[in-house]
Amino acid sequence: MGGNAKHMPHIWEHLDHTFTDLLGLLEDLNAGRIAMTEKFDGINIHFRVDAEGVVRFSRNDSDRKKGGRPFSQMLNDYATHPARQTIIEGIRSIDEHFSEAWWPLGFSGRNWINAEIIFTPRPQLLKYDENAIVLHEVVTYLPTNGKMVDTSLQGALEKVSAKLPVTTVTGFKWMILPPQPVSFISRDGEGFLTEARNRLKTCVQSCGLSGESTLRDFLRESLFRGQLAALDIDVYRRQKLADHISGKQKHRLIDLKKGLKPSIAKQVSELGQAKNRDKVHREAMRPIINTVSAYGAERLVGVTSSLISDGGGEVGRIQEEIDTARTRIYDSDDLQSEQRRILFEEFMHDFESLGGKPVAIEGITFVWKDKKTKLTGTFSTLNQALGVDRYGRGGIGPTPQKKAAFNLAEWFGFM
Repeated sequence: MGGNAKHMPHIWEHLDHTFTDLLGLLEDLNAGRIAMTEKFDGINIHFRVDAEGVVRFSRNDSDRKKGGRPFSQMLNDYATHPARQTIIEGIRSIDEHFSEAWWPLGFSGRNWINAEIIFTPRPQLLKYDENAIVLHEVVTYLPTNGKMVDTSLQGALEKVSAKLPVTTVTGFKWMILPPQPVSFISRDGEGFLTEARNRLKTCVQSCGLSGESTLRDFLRESLFRGQLAALDIDVYRRQKLADHISGKQKHRLIDLKKGLKPSIAKQVSELGQAKNRDKVHREAMRPIINTVSAYGAERLVGVTSSLISDGGGEVGRIQEEIDTARTRIYDSDDLQSEQRRILFEEFMHDFESLGGKPVAIEGITFVWKDKKTKLTGTFSTLNQALGVDRYGRGGIGPTPQKKAAFNLAEWFGFM
């Protein structure tokens, strides 16, 4: 999602849930017992309507705290943004549909609609059939800077959705849609749930845990036995550092570094600092992440987005895009060619090790233990792999475009 919506947690990021909780969730997903909505491959936007009937938009906390920005200001703000056309045409459709329209959410500036912009002329990984504004939820921002989703307000999304496509002054047709439900048929008895169950059992046993142990317990043990085991520090200090990084118990890094050699103290800082937390957590949680991702990759096979009519055709198109990206990357001959190939294959190795099957949906969202959660399988990994070709990554540029041969006859109109 991004923008105001921030990061929606993956299943494995709910660190205080137990392994029993996790297995129960996978069993419920397998049986189709969870109420789900579709996660879309678009650009996030928040908007509201003020007391004068002006639609106000927000892409970040600063915009929101100022009450949002009208369409005219957004035109200027995003004049040079890489995703300018998607953002501008998307908010244009919202502005034209909602300006001076009935607004059931009050004018205090507390209630905002969290929405996704889907623009077919500039697709991301998935190619949808129609332009759409998908209204995800009504988000209430509190004076404490926190936010909540009041279930009593969610019915407003159905009421303000357009019954017919909205055509803007620039000629684009848009659907204004409420959250799109996803239904899973029961796939009880299939092998991928058994495989996930066995993998989780191995994770529990390898760390001396039980089904009632939390994912945080696993994170702590994985850190202690893995990344921190290579540090030249005593066991007591290593235990405290594992507690600190996992969030089991906070300790001051300055105390944990006392008396250590500068090189070792630097390693402790790099592992323990909050700015590196996500990377360190992901490394320690890799067995759980791979288990859930492999399960999600299989569970989403055959599931198609509500905005894609030909799921099989879209899967085939994505596979062709993978093959084309690999060919382009291997045919390139610039100073970064080798680095680009290595990075692409690292992502593709992860994708293929988790099933390697493209699907025609980004993923699903659902509420688990009162928190909104997502399951996306291998979508993110594949997106990153193809992004190496399209956009580059880090200090590596995108694959250079081959220039077409100049044709003199075509230039003079003889063809």
